[in-house]
Amino acid sequence: MISIKSKIISRLISQEILFYFLAIFITLSLVILINHVFLVFKESHSVGFQVDEVYQLIWNKYTRDISLIIGLSFLLGSVFALNSLEKNSEIIVLNSAGFGSFKIFNMVLPLAILIALISAIFSIYISPTSNQKISSINEIAKNRPDFIFFKERDFITFKDQKITIFVEIVENIEDRQKLKNIYLWSQDNNKITLAKSGQKYTDSSSRKVLIDLFEGNIYNLNTNKNTTTEFKKMSIVLFDPNNKVIETKQSKYQSKSLINILGDLPKLEALVEIHYRLAFPISIFLFSFLSIQLTSNNRKFKKNFSIIISISAYLLFYNSLYISKDLILSSDSITYLFFVPYIIMAALIYIKIIFAKFTS
Repeated sequence: MISIKSKIISRLISQEILFYFLAIFITLSLVILINHVFLVFKESHSVGFQVDEVYQLIWNKYTRDISLIIGLSFLLGSVFALNSLEKNSEIIVLNSAGFGSFKIFNMVLPLAILIALISAIFSIYISPTSNQKISSINEIAKNRPDFIFFKERDFITFKDQKITIFVEIVENIEDRQKLKNIYLWSQDNNKITLAKSGQKYTDSSSRKVLIDLFEGNIYNLNTNKNTTTEFKKMSIVLFDPNNKVIETKQSKYQSKSLINILGDLPKLEALVEIHYRLAFPISIFLFSFLSIQLTSNNRKFKKNFSIIISISAYLLFYNSLYISKDLILSSDSITYLFFVPYIIMAALIYIKIIFAKFTS
């Protein structure tokens, strides 16, 4: 009978936490997405991202950050839910019935495991893929030469100064440019090409930048007798990102798959990256227990600082995680810094338990 009641109580608490978690997760996701939209569009003015690249960057930056959003949403959702239950005296009744912090933690453990698994999927598999795509798009955009965007009545030279293009009329339409009255001279084969119209666009699959010329003539100046060749359509590759060797500034392990990282063990960089990715799902269990401690005995105080403390704990945990990661990689020896984020969380929980005993 007791176990049945415990299951019912566990379901009610979990449902309350899940409700607040989803509400906060959606809110934070919208805020993060809007922030990424603003930052990517701002960056695009200087870097020159194409339309499809802008959308890809926004989405990949959001999916990269989902593990962080999940952690904060679960911590705040648990604090809000347990504060609500505590205000309605439901937590007090549970405590009076012998349900302490550990028993309540066991009740919400199934939900915590589910959220931790979702967090693990993003931190271990999806975030690295997003990092790889972000890095690739940035490097392609930075290596893309200025001639990609034609201007009216402007001579543009490219391919090691061996090809020159002049366009009389340019019309920008979404992700492509409509061109009229085009002149092209190739120094390599000494040919002049004139075309009535054309279009410049980017192939969505290969990322190549191409120009299609329509209804034109090719004048070959190599022979004693100048020859002319007519054409209905001719395609020219202006830029091929596959011909560029892209070097990323970020850690190579940040974008690697888990299987590749495991293959590099016991290298320190591989070990640090695995620890870093696992820290996100592990933090869910720490946040769950911390939220239970932060919301206990709050009715004795006029002001409730549990939200402020929980946000501070979140920032402390993840900032110490980033700092310890950088310090370990720079020193190549201080591996005990792995445990600093967990020691900080354990210290916060211990301080709250001691404080609760003194105020009880």
